[in-house]
Amino acid sequence: MKQIQELLQERRQRGLEIAKTKHIINKNGIWLVPSATSLNKTYQVTLTIEGAKCTCEDFRERGIMCKHAFAVEYTITKALNKDGST
Repeated sequence: MKQIQELLQERRQRGLEIAKTKHIINKNGIWLVPSATSLNKTYQVTLTIEGAKCTCEDFRERGIMCKHAFAVEYTITKALNKDGST
């Protein structure tokens, strides 16, 4: 089985691809992230003090940050610079 760091690195890469290619929407603090593989599927990501939570199967099974949460992280980072510009 893969080590946790390898799993997270794979998820970071996939999350970056999702952030680059999909339209991620923030609706009242819930981020809607389209599936990378299914056209009709969207996952809900919420950010809390404890960390990100996602409705995908991967997050529910492993309880670690998934590619959808990383996509939200990249989207936020891309959208808001330190000086407040986008």
